[in-house]
Amino acid sequence: MDKLLSRVCFIGIISLAFLMSFHTLVDTDTFWQLKSGEIIFNTRSVPDKDIFSFTVGGKEWIDSQWLFQLFMYISYRLCGYTGMVLLGAGLTAITWLLILFPLSSSKRYFWIYLLSLVSLLAVSSRLRLRPELFTFLFLALELFLLHLYRSGKRWALYPIPVLLLLWVNSHGLWPMGLFILTAVLVEQVLSLPGVGLQKFFKLSPIPAGNKAIMELTICLVVSALAVLVNPYGWKGIVFPLRLLWEISSPDKFFTDIHNSGYLIWAGYPGWRVYVDPRMELYGDNFIKHYSSLFDNWGAFLEEDRKYDFDLVFVSAYRMSSGFIQRLARSADWALIYVDGKNVVFLKNKSSFSELIQNYRMSIGDKLTTPLPEKLDGLWMLKERYNRGIHLLWLNYKKAAVYEFEEALNRYQRLNSGALFR
Repeated sequence: MDKLLSRVCFIGIISLAFLMSFHTLVDTDTFWQLKSGEIIFNTRSVPDKDIFSFTVGGKEWIDSQWLFQLFMYISYRLCGYTGMVLLGAGLTAITWLLILFPLSSSKRYFWIYLLSLVSLLAVSSRLRLRPELFTFLFLALELFLLHLYRSGKRWALYPIPVLLLLWVNSHGLWPMGLFILTAVLVEQVLSLPGVGLQKFFKLSPIPAGNKAIMELTICLVVSALAVLVNPYGWKGIVFPLRLLWEISSPDKFFTDIHNSGYLIWAGYPGWRVYVDPRMELYGDNFIKHYSSLFDNWGAFLEEDRKYDFDLVFVSAYRMSSGFIQRLARSADWALIYVDGKNVVFLKNKSSFSELIQNYRMSIGDKLTTPLPEKLDGLWMLKERYNRGIHLLWLNYKKAAVYEFEEALNRYQRLNSGALFR
C-alpha cells in the first residue's frame, strides 16, 4: 500500500509541476528573447552588440542567455506559442523529476513529497518561460549526477563539464554549478581520516579517499575550462560577476519596459525602442533616468529633442497618468489608440500626416475599438473598467461614463452567473 501511495504522490507532484508552468505566456521578456532567438537561428551567430534600441545601439552586449533564446525560437518555429508553453512546462516537470527520483523509494515518502510540494509552491511565481528554468533544470541535474557518483557510479562525473558548457550559454547563474562541485570536493577532503573531521559528516564519503578527490578535482578543472566555451570568451565569464557588482514607419519608439519586448518581436529591424528589459545592457543609471521621465515632463522633452521620438507606446499605469495627460494636451502628439491597458501617441510630423489623418482617435460619447463584441467574462469587465479610467485621464468624460456603465453591467451579469450559461 505504501509503495502505491508513494507512486501516486510521485506522479502527482510531477504532473502538478507540469500544469503550474502550463499557462499563457505573460512575461515581458518573452518577445525580445524570441526575436533574438530568431536572429541567432537565421544568422547562425550570436549578436555581440545591441541591435534593438536607438539609445544604446552598437553598445557591447553580452547575451548570456542565447542558447535559451534559441531553444525558445525553435519551439515557436515548430509549434507556435503552444510549443513555447510546452517547452516551459516540460522543463519544470523534468526538473522535479530529477529532484524526486533519487528519493522515490524512501520509506519517508510523506515528508519528501510534502517538502517537494512546498518547494514547488515557493517557486511558482518564477515558473514562467524564462532562462532561469534552465538554471533550475541544470541545478537539479548536477545534484542528480553527484548523487549517482556518491552511489558508486563514477561515470556520473563525465557529463558535468558538458552541463556547465550548456549552462554558461543559457543563464548567468552558472557559477552555482562550480560552487556546488567545489563544495562536494571540500567535503571529501575534510572527510579524510587524517583530517579528523569524519564525525561531522553523516554521509558516507564518496567512493574512497584520494582517488575520489583526484576525480572531483579533474572534473572541477575541466568544468571551469568548459565555461570559457561561449561566444564572448572570458568576457562571458566575468559578465555575471560584473552585473552583480553594477546592480548594488515610425522607427523610434518611446515605450515602457513592459511593452518593448513585444515591439522588438513584432517590428525589428524596422522598429527600435528606447528601452527594454535587458537591465544588464542599459545599466542602473540609465534605468533610473528612464523611470524619472514619466514624472518629469521637462526631462522627457529634453530626451525627445535628443532622440526625436516618433511614437509613444506606454502601459497606462497610474504612475504614468500625468505623463499621458500631458501628451494628450500637447500639440506635438496625436492620440491614435487607447484600450484598457495601453495608450499610443504618434508625433505630429509631416511624414506621418497621412497616418495621423487615418488613425487619430475622435472619441465622442462612446469609444470604438477593434475588440470583438462577443468577448465577455471577467477579462472584458476589467477591460471596460480600465478603459473608463484611461478615458477620464484623456478628458473624454462621456465615453468614460459609458465604459463604467458597461463594466457595471458585466459585473452584475458575472455575479448572476449569466456569463457562464
